Amino acid sequence: MSTAKPATPRLQTPTDLGSNATKDISAALNAVLADIFALYMKTKNFHWHMSGPHFRDYHLLLDEHGEQIFGATDVICERGEEGIEKVRELTGGDGTHAVLECVGLLPALKTALIVVRNGGTVSRVGAPQYRDVPSRYLFMRNVTLTGGVAPTRAYIEELMPDVLDGKVEPGKVFDRIADLDGVPAGYRAMADREALKVLIAP
Repeated sequence: MSTAKPATPRLQTPTDLGSNATKDISAALNAVLADIFALYMKTKNFHWHMSGPHFRDYHLLLDEHGEQIFGATDVICERGEEGIEKVRELTGGDGTHAVLECVGLLPALKTALIVVRNGGTVSRVGAPQYRDVPSRYLFMRNVTLTGGVAPTRAYIEELMPDVLDGKVEPGKVFDRIADLDGVPAGYRAMADREALKVLIAP
């Protein structure tokens, strides 16, 4: 009879976590990674829809943002002052070179303007949910604020049939399905951060 210990299965990381805890952590990380990848895809697609005399500059800037997002190594879950302090800690107190604010409310824009470093850039993607921009965060720090609407309608006719037919799997981007009667509840779920994106299936 052999007394040799069985070899540890490949890719099995030693841990004292139970199987349920491991599944919960994996599910949470998958959702975060899906968020980052969705942001990367939106940024890479958006840079082709710039126009005007500074097209090339904006095009290259958003392209660079996309590459930085894809190579992100730190995810910050904290919000408000805790989130700001976490960014400062990770950047040695300087703040980030660039920030994307994607269809958020005014507190999200204020956070973006605070965590960006002096001379940095904040890009807003999508229609803003506010009228006024707190300019006191911009001028004396030489911060650039730019952006524009997200051209989602340009892709609906091409991509939505593939999503509905199952040819394209959006993964965790759509994490809830509702019918037309469930639209108000779907918006509440997204506002309360119970859902990332709600797919309306009539």
